[in-house]
Amino acid sequence: MNLKKTFGTVGAAVILTGGIVAPSFATDEVCTPSDAWTEEVLVSEAWVEEIKHPAVGKPVIKIDNTDYVPAWTETVEHEAVTVEHPDEYETVVVEPAVPEVPEESHTDYTYEKHVWAFKWIGTGKTKVHHNDKGAYYAEGVVRWIKVGETKHVTREYQPAKQEVTEQRLVKEAWVETISEAWTETINHPAIGEQYLWVKNPDYVKPWTEVVEHDAVYETVEHPAVECPPAEEPTEEPTEEPEPTEEPTTEEPVDNPVVVTPPAAPQTVNVTVTPSEVEKTTDVKKTPVKEAGEREELAETGSALSYMAAAALGLLLVGGTAALIARRRTN
Repeated sequence: MNLKKTFGTVGAAVILTGGIVAPSFATDEVCTPSDAWTEEVLVSEAWVEEIKHPAVGKPVIKIDNTDYVPAWTETVEHEAVTVEHPDEYETVVVEPAVPEVPEESHTDYTYEKHVWAFKWIGTGKTKVHHNDKGAYYAEGVVRWIKVGETKHVTREYQPAKQEVTEQRLVKEAWVETISEAWTETINHPAIGEQYLWVKNPDYVKPWTEVVEHDAVYETVEHPAVECPPAEEPTEEPTEEPEPTEEPTTEEPVDNPVVVTPPAAPQTVNVTVTPSEVEKTTDVKKTPVKEAGEREELAETGSALSYMAAAALGLLLVGGTAALIARRRTN
């Protein structure tokens, strides 16, 4: 409900009716003085809020298996298997071995016959002996003195000789191939599983948070009420002059205008309190709305003051004009 519009409508009604009609919420309560007081107004009651929190993450997650070995192919290069045969030689005897052959020989010893004639004198007669009989030997009175020896070799000495051989090539070196070179491909299967499903340590289950909100109160400061001294209204008796008819030359009018003199001006005191405003409005108050209404009441009070002054001025002008018109018609 717009209070400005309400008071504006009421003010207009007061002016049009000459100050006779009062606003619907005006009361005849007597002003009662009171001290300033503080009121705790309940803005919102205590209430419990439930907040549904969804789950965070997944209960189970997939991770890499550190022990997993993927399938792989191994290529093994096998070398050729060969046997190298060296050159084949045979030993040929070039000179056979010769054993040692000792010398075969004998010595002839020649002796000359000597006779004594105051000295031994050779006779020239010799004798050969195969044995050595010394420097001389005697036969009776004859001496045979060795005058020479001759060696006779029947077989020459031959030293021993080793066998002389030589190596003659029978077969040249050659390579025997047991198996040719070849490539072997070995397919190794995978070991273990590539991924593992484990519990998620960061997973948070859905949960409900209960938040208790306390009641909210607003402190309203009510100012002290001071009442002005009461004044009793005094009314002066008024005597209306008797109307005198004056001749007129004007033609009669079929529908004459009858001007009713307005009543004496009256002062209308409009007292608006916050409690009465609450009675006329069904809007649920909040701290912001109550503050706005208080501002609207202040603005409305000022507006009513101006409108009351304007209404009194209009009443005075209207009454004066009516009296002048009435005297002219008389």
